[in-house]
Amino acid sequence: MAQRIDGKAVAAKLRQQMAGEVQELARQGVVPRLVVIIVGEDPASQLYVRNKMKACQEVGIDSQRIEMPEDTTQEALLEQIDRLNQDPETDGILVQLPLPRQIDPQTVIDAIDPEKDVDAFHPLTVGRMEQGQPTFLPCTPAGILELLREYPGTKELPPEVAQRVAAGETPLAAMRAFELAQMRAQLAAKDAAQKNRQTAPGSAGGLGGKERKDDFEAGFDAGFDF
Repeated sequence: MAQRIDGKAVAAKLRQQMAGEVQELARQGVVPRLVVIIVGEDPASQLYVRNKMKACQEVGIDSQRIEMPEDTTQEALLEQIDRLNQDPETDGILVQLPLPRQIDPQTVIDAIDPEKDVDAFHPLTVGRMEQGQPTFLPCTPAGILELLREYPGTKELPPEVAQRVAAGETPLAAMRAFELAQMRAQLAAKDAAQKNRQTAPGSAGGLGGKERKDDFEAGFDAGFDF
């Protein structure tokens, strides 16, 4: 029998727990601070960042949003990251993906201090995770495993993940690999669709800004906001 998973209820429970932990840190004079960098005006990225800022506010984490224009150079972005790496008041750095074409995402990921790599993309972060060492955890795979823990009757993993676990990987590392593969496929499909719109005869460049924003927000509410 199918079992309904109430992701919003689990998220609310985790936020409540986290708010208590943040309050305890505040009593010790520590207020965690997250800085999110967004480059360009991608509607999905804008939506994700807004929700991250909202989540920080709900649990008492200090957050800052740094917006950089679409034509930002890779050098300028790396300089911004280096400044945040050196800033003792910044505990976490998150660079919202995807990035404009002139910027190599792996170079950007590698530039983030692993001690502030809250997205858990840095190679050292991934290595620590696979070895079971304390480190930041990737949010989507960790969230899925948390849902499975909350609902004991739903232990089935996606086949691609189950195969990797059977080969010896930890469930978290296997979920991370699965997430990255899906992300690459989605970005490739998005790039292909954009190229098709740009080269199609008589094309006006696809949906307008408002229509694209509405589509992304509808998708987020339906499938991601739990």
